[in-house]
Amino acid sequence: MAAQEFNWEVCCPILDYSDDAGVFRHRYDLAQQVFIATTPGWFYDISRGPYSSVAADDIRCTGLTIQSRYSSASICPIGNDDHSKQLRKQQNRVTDNILLVTVAFWLAKPSAFSGGSIVHCHNQDNSPTFLTKKGADYQFLPLDYSQVLQVEDVRLGSELHAVILSIPNSSPVATAIRFIQKALTEHSADIRVILHWIALESLFGPDNPGEISHRLAMRIAAYLASDLEEGKELLKRLSQLYRTRSTVVHGIRHA
Repeated sequence: MAAQEFNWEVCCPILDYSDDAGVFRHRYDLAQQVFIATTPGWFYDISRGPYSSVAADDIRCTGLTIQSRYSSASICPIGNDDHSKQLRKQQNRVTDNILLVTVAFWLAKPSAFSGGSIVHCHNQDNSPTFLTKKGADYQFLPLDYSQVLQVEDVRLGSELHAVILSIPNSSPVATAIRFIQKALTEHSADIRVILHWIALESLFGPDNPGEISHRLAMRIAAYLASDLEEGKELLKRLSQLYRTRSTVVHGIRHA
């Protein structure tokens, strides 16, 4: 006899962002069954009940959510049986997939596009089961709030999201993504600088640590520049930025 399958829906409200370009007028599919769509009715029902801390007013302002769906052989994620352990693993994976949407879209074009709390919901015989996971508290720059994602930005963000989810955890690229995500949630500007540079060093840092600043700047400039003159300007700018990074690391506050 086959084990019973339980269907879960996941919803993460998009906060503090206005889709002025109308990119998300219709459902937008991303990788691994993640999609962006208008807020479903069941999520509003939760916001009026015991999960009112999900910030219903903000949900109604944006009207958009990052969503996903999955099936499991359990509705109880807190047990020690195999089904419960598998459910916890599924829920953590789906939560991570949703959190990485903001990172992918920010890499495509810095903006304030991000989600709040992530709610997993299973409704069996009109008796809903809810699990709320805290979303990432992204700290955007003032300029980010003025940026609106266009169709081409969302397309690039979607491609980046698919690539990020396909990268092995042991990859230097995965390490860079983790530090970028951490930087986006960091309140301290000094620490954000350090975390972003660690991400760059994961991607472009030389195997030999000798003269790392010069080699790192050269590699990044060579990757980004379209011609020699642009490469020289980038190298100069990157060297200045690395000096800023060094002053922060060594405890000299940068004005």
